[in-house]
Amino acid sequence: REELEAAGEDPDDAGGYFIVNGTERVLVLMEEIAPNRMIMEKQNVGNYTELIRINSERNGFVQRHTIERKNDGTIYISFANIRRLPIVVLLKVLGLEKDKAIIEGLESEEVINDFYVNLYETEVQTEKDALEYIGKHLKIVQKEYRKERVEQIINKYLLPHLGQETKNREDKAVYLLRAVRKIILLALGKLPEDDLDYYGNKRIKLAGDLLELLFRSIR
Repeated sequence: REELEAAGEDPDDAGGYFIVNGTERVLVLMEEIAPNRMIMEKQNVGNYTELIRINSERNGFVQRHTIERKNDGTIYISFANIRRLPIVVLLKVLGLEKDKAIIEGLESEEVINDFYVNLYETEVQTEKDALEYIGKHLKIVQKEYRKERVEQIINKYLLPHLGQETKNREDKAVYLLRAVRKIILLALGKLPEDDLDYYGNKRIKLAGDLLELLFRSIR
């Protein structure tokens, strides 16, 4: 105490802050949804009644995804700059061109019956059709650039925690089918929604994490 008093400091000051230009500054912890997990919840936004959030994280980069189900059973996905794309279109881009492959991946009969309406939502049949559909959805005018740009988005921004190369598309398709099963079971009352206030569904970013993000962005 004597040393602090001699230095002109308050010995009862707990510290934990910085003085920047004469103003006290503190590092505040940040609370975020846990990365790489499916967080399910009910919603009431227009005709959209169920929602799954996925914060896909890879090497400090986080890409937020939302999968939504309407009250008519149709399911849509949003990520990067793609907004509410029919889930079947994305599954076909990922290699599940045959409706049978999608249905077999859903496993449960009650889930399959609920999902059938999605197969008739668009006229997309092949991976090529799906790439064209997404290109138009993104309003990419140049046809010669459309395929390349869509594939780049799929590889880099769709579920990056599963990989960011073409060879990872099968894993992404399996993961999305799992998400489709869960959102339908939520709608059917077979699964409960997640509690966003439960700390098992959250992560706390401490000072070190925040400084890492800061240095990552300026280096």
